[in-house]
Amino acid sequence: KGKGKGVFPTIKDFEYVEDCTFEWDETSPRPLLFYRQKTFSMKGNPPLPMHMESGYVRVIALPGSSAARIEFIVSAPNGVTTTEEGTIEGHIINLKLTSTTRSSTSRPPVTTMLERTYTYNPDAVPPTLHCVVDMATSNTPALTRHLECMLTKWTDDITTDDEHGP
Repeated sequence: KGKGKGVFPTIKDFEYVEDCTFEWDETSPRPLLFYRQKTFSMKGNPPLPMHMESGYVRVIALPGSSAARIEFIVSAPNGVTTTEEGTIEGHIINLKLTSTTRSSTSRPPVTTMLERTYTYNPDAVPPTLHCVVDMATSNTPALTRHLECMLTKWTDDITTDDEHGP
């Protein structure tokens, strides 16, 4: 969990709280993680929900390499499902959008490019996960910073710790 900032040319800048979970699917014989992410507005007490998504993360070893391929299959309640593919090298995950499926009721604008970078710092106390999302849409064709947050493993209420942020 942690705090982040959102920016984009077509919206007002905002701050948010993020709760992100990666869980092993112990029933699967393959390296498969369940992914769940929720963001909440920093305005309001309690924080108000803003966005959520969930899906699966598949990790594919590359023979003879310390790197691995990674695939995110992500679905959001706005009717959009994405496939993002990339690599894991050391403590860094880089992902790029490779396909998007939209329901007939999903609203524009359409995301045309998306890149996520997750950087894990095991030496921080507590360990951190720095997350960056860059995006382009049908209204903003250039790849542009959209979200950035710093996550730590928290066990207390997300609204009580003001020391962690981007």
